[in-house]
Amino acid sequence: MESIEQQIASLQQNYYSQNKKNAFFKNSQKQDLAKSITQTIDINTLFSKSIYIIENTNIVYIDYPILKTFMCEEIYNSCIEYILLKYSEAIQQYGTYEVQVNLKSFSMSAAQRYQTVIKMFSDRCNNASTNYAQIMTKMTTLNTPSMIDTIQRFLKPFIDPTIVNKIEFRK
Repeated sequence: MESIEQQIASLQQNYYSQNKKNAFFKNSQKQDLAKSITQTIDINTLFSKSIYIIENTNIVYIDYPILKTFMCEEIYNSCIEYILLKYSEAIQQYGTYEVQVNLKSFSMSAAQRYQTVIKMFSDRCNNASTNYAQIMTKMTTLNTPSMIDTIQRFLKPFIDPTIVNKIEFRK
């Protein structure tokens, strides 16, 4: 059976064989492709392969390289709910949680493209009665892009100050 990455790559290849890859106005094309992926592969399968708790740990792992392939406006709320469910599962089992985010290929244009969902997610966490920011012990970004300072300044207004102090960047 094909891995999720292989299935997505096949769908991408098929999409671009039918739709010339845009040099400009890529965002709408990427959204359209992401939407078609969510209509072809079960959303729970996509979530479970890109957002999960690392076995026998309190670490919620978010794999941006997979997540970006299907992240579209239609699933923003579902994605937020899924992440918060994983946080809650880790908290229930361990009392705290840690987040690791693989940021391989994350760029300033990605930060702009996903600004809405990042803000929605931050608002949900900040308004939650569960104190996610206080319960989180650490957030580690893996494969941190070289432009992280610029990206962080762009996203900082949405992020709880408690979390900013818990972020560790790894190349």
